[in-house]
Amino acid sequence: MGAHSVANQSVTPNEELTKARQALRTLCDVALLSSIQHVTYVSGFEVPHAVGVTAVTVYAGAFAALAVRDEAAWLGVSAGHAAQAGRESRLDGVLTFEGFDSFRPTDPRGTYLEAVRGALVHAGLGKSGVLGIEPSALPYGAAEYIALHFPTVKLVDVTPALENARLVKTEREIALLRRAAALGDVGQMTLAELAQTPGRNEFDMWGELTARMNQAAGHEIPVVGELVSG
Repeated sequence: MGAHSVANQSVTPNEELTKARQALRTLCDVALLSSIQHVTYVSGFEVPHAVGVTAVTVYAGAFAALAVRDEAAWLGVSAGHAAQAGRESRLDGVLTFEGFDSFRPTDPRGTYLEAVRGALVHAGLGKSGVLGIEPSALPYGAAEYIALHFPTVKLVDVTPALENARLVKTEREIALLRRAAALGDVGQMTLAELAQTPGRNEFDMWGELTARMNQAAGHEIPVVGELVSG
């Protein structure tokens, strides 16, 4: 089974994508992004960190391909993340590639590369032109595939330009930062409350404060921290 594509029927305004295009306009014709931070930035899809089984059952992580001077922009994700991507992505469509399947053989590498090709074609990459990439994040197999199938396309590093574009936050990003700070406040206030009761251990306290943060967020959220009682 090959890569699968689904068009997004309700694309929402995307200021981050606009800023990325402005930053890349003089550098390339199409950009292929493969780092967690920049795929999340342009697409709105909160790319999960690959841990445990999700890190070894796919060939590579999510990617985004976008035309710099036109409107086309596509997201590529593993089949296991397709539903989440469909809800969150603000790009034109989602291409999926295979991971593990309990009931049939899969081809993670082949379907990933097919999805990359499809996204680049959707974004308008032809036999010539300039393709912006992130060298520290692009899988070797993808770079090799591009060299084989787009041999006259020039590759350029667009990482610094994207990092510079992200320095000034959009209204959406500011709202998300404020929301994250508010959820952090929930955890800190819960800790201050629980610390008033002697005899509680850090495991119970951590469970309680993360549960309240999840409740405030409306869903489970990743919380990184350390709680030590003495």
